[in-house]
Amino acid sequence: MNQETHDTEPLHNTPDASDNNSSEIRKPVSRRTKVLRFLICYFSLSLLALLVDYLSTVTIPYGDYRFQIIGITEAKVTEYRGEATEIVLPTHFLFWEVTQMNRSVIGDNENLQSIEIRNRKLSVEYSRGNSRDVTPVVYISASVNEINSLVSLWATNYVVSEANAYYSDIDGVLYDKDRTTLIHYPPRRLDNRYTIPCGILSIADNAFAASNLVSIDIPDTVAAIGRYAFSSCSQLKEVKLPEGLSIIPSGIFYACPALTSVYIPESVTMIDYSAFAACFSLKSIDISKNVTLIEFYSEERWRYRTSEMMMELPLFTRSPFTANHALESINVDPENPEYTSVDGVLFTKKLTDLLQYPASKPESFFEIPEGVRYITADAFEFNKYLEHVTFPSSLLEIFPQGFAKCESLKEATFNDGLWLIGYMAFTKCNELREVKLPETLRYLGAAAFSYCPNLERVRLPEKEIQTLSDHVFFASPKLTYYGVPGSWAELFASKMEMPFKSLDEWDIPD
Repeated sequence: MNQETHDTEPLHNTPDASDNNSSEIRKPVSRRTKVLRFLICYFSLSLLALLVDYLSTVTIPYGDYRFQIIGITEAKVTEYRGEATEIVLPTHFLFWEVTQMNRSVIGDNENLQSIEIRNRKLSVEYSRGNSRDVTPVVYISASVNEINSLVSLWATNYVVSEANAYYSDIDGVLYDKDRTTLIHYPPRRLDNRYTIPCGILSIADNAFAASNLVSIDIPDTVAAIGRYAFSSCSQLKEVKLPEGLSIIPSGIFYACPALTSVYIPESVTMIDYSAFAACFSLKSIDISKNVTLIEFYSEERWRYRTSEMMMELPLFTRSPFTANHALESINVDPENPEYTSVDGVLFTKKLTDLLQYPASKPESFFEIPEGVRYITADAFEFNKYLEHVTFPSSLLEIFPQGFAKCESLKEATFNDGLWLIGYMAFTKCNELREVKLPETLRYLGAAAFSYCPNLERVRLPEKEIQTLSDHVFFASPKLTYYGVPGSWAELFASKMEMPFKSLDEWDIPD
């Protein structure tokens, strides 16, 4: 009886199979196993990174296309070798999403008449031109939500699927879905005039870049225009900017060589850098009383330490009016609180900064007014008439390319007080023959007097220039340095393997 009772009682202390499995699952992982797993993951990822890095350096044929890997998940189509007149751009290459396209995919195919884009997002590699006489119609399907660098497509027309949630077209011109932003005008359309529909609120970056248009009508509903919107329009002659526009963005008319006139409305308060740069036919610019900011520099800065101080200079400089070879005057409304013009030369209101000297101003002599402390970047660049410039004793800094490519300038003599001459400040001044540097100079930028083929004499200061590169006088083969014998000046001349003479001989005629 007792034995039977014992046999029927549950055996609580006896582990069954499920308990054994649980024990195995809960068994802690040894340190050795963890290290082994880590090493396997590490080397697997390293091999994958090496593979992706290698694939990014080669092009891989696949069907009629060639591809290049540009990341863990993305690829670029680099070439199309088929002969079809209509193609659909691949959205994927094996496991990689196609997000970029080389310009040659279109440019090298003489038969191509249209291309359809179904890619979720696509960036087209920039190209300045296209040799093909017939450029494609670009079809944008419903799946596309982002396209960049459209200027490189050199399209004749855009056709957008009505089901696309981000884009639309009006007569072959690309707009956003709401038709409030003009995104891109096909640069290979043959029309010479275009009227933007009323109701459009903004124009995107590069929207009309490299088009064949002679004139553009912009409605007053447009309140914002993007960077480089009309750049490189080789035939564009005149534009009337809309009333209500407050900012003229950087590069808006960059490299429009035929542009002769631009109407700047009273509503404009800011002109950004490079806005009218390289407009070779523009003769005059009128600035209203409401313009309170003219930007001559990019926002980026680079820092440079001298033995005396930390300097901070613009990484990129470009005057809004540089390389305007026909520019004769800049005229500022007398009521403008920030800027003024004196005989067509642009200054800050208090005459402390000389901002722009017109490239085609015909005088051969110019005396910079006393009180001017700064000569802004590109201020005198490309002037073809100036032979002599008198610098004031108040001058502290000449910024980069301040007198670059002044082809007639013969002499530069500076007063004490000047401590900085920026990089390439006097580069390619072909007639420059003599330079007298002041004793107060502490910074002489790279290539400041480079490519001056007729430069014969440079007087170096007695006190050593703190920042001075070996290339300051590069490609000036006739040069002789003058300085104090035995000083840093003679050592510098010896290092450059150029002739050196004592300061006592400076006033002795050769």
